[in-house]
Amino acid sequence: MSGDITPLNIYSLRDLAFRIGFNRQILLEIAQAGGRFYRPFLKKGPKPRMIDNPVLILKEIQGRIQERLLSDIHLPDHMHGGVTGRSPITSASKHVKAPVVVSLDIRKFFPSVLNKHVFHVCKDVLGCSPTIARLLTQLTTFERHLPQGAPTST
Repeated sequence: MSGDITPLNIYSLRDLAFRIGFNRQILLEIAQAGGRFYRPFLKKGPKPRMIDNPVLILKEIQGRIQERLLSDIHLPDHMHGGVTGRSPITSASKHVKAPVVVSLDIRKFFPSVLNKHVFHVCKDVLGCSPTIARLLTQLTTFERHLPQGAPTST
């Protein structure tokens, strides 16, 4: 376990269902059929990218996972991406007097975060049982990777 991140410590399906406010059977059914609840599309612009758009009940479940489980996790001060009150500007401000600063954009970041990485975070960092870590992984990944555009992706 990481000493910097507050664990969720979810060990049972009953606890997970209670925390996010969804029936246990619905969570299991949606996790098994998760791929059916995505409508990917190409977002055009200077850097076109695929958005793995969750829809219907899966989007609602992911929204609740984000709101009720993930948003309250205390993250270390050095983490800025996707953290409320933090931004690329707050991140850069930490390096103002550094002799060297490197700026980069990780190409294909979301597809490179695999379901095994999400499982590891849920189990080993957030302290969930293997069963709950597997279920959360199924509910928050698409085609074995972190979906760009989902409420839980950040």
